[in-house]
Amino acid sequence: MHPDTELFARTDGVGLGVRATAPIPRGTLLWVRDAMDVVLSADALAALPEPLLGVARRLGYRNARGEWIVCWDAGKHVNHSCSPTMRGVGHDAMIALADVAPGEEITCDYAECNLDEPLACCCGAPGCRGSIGGPVPEPVWRGWQREVEAAVAASAGSAQPLVPCCVDPHAASVLAGERPVPPLADVAIAPWGQEGP
Repeated sequence: MHPDTELFARTDGVGLGVRATAPIPRGTLLWVRDAMDVVLSADALAALPEPLLGVARRLGYRNARGEWIVCWDAGKHVNHSCSPTMRGVGHDAMIALADVAPGEEITCDYAECNLDEPLACCCGAPGCRGSIGGPVPEPVWRGWQREVEAAVAASAGSAQPLVPCCVDPHAASVLAGERPVPPLADVAIAPWGQEGP
């Protein structure tokens, strides 16, 4: 997680969340998968004994390659919003869609997390979908793609303290405009265990 974030206890019964401790500009990477995150194959996940399996399923996510990722840091406590503060730039990085104010909660859209089954959503965001999971319709992920591309364009000149930590070697070149933003269809709608289109 970005160094200008912290865990906090939400007062609405959701549990923990992550919030900004200082202003973070639009286009800044807020989360990256790094070498300390745990990557489990489907077989390794299935072999976990309870309660480890339950913890991994509750705090982790499945990438489009079918691997289960459990973050070692506060990233595992990022909550869902249908109007998130960050979206994926490929499989292994998430970018701020707008300026983030101190005290503002950092959220992502769990629809990008390849859920095993749909979840009821009560995020309360404007435009809340009421349910998370299942295939993301093309017009929706294309809108998300435009949001990410605009955030990447806004990132020019922004400090990016997480780039050296990111396991994705292309994250820096995407932010520099040297490579296109990977299609969100690869992240959000790929069948389990397969690469996206």
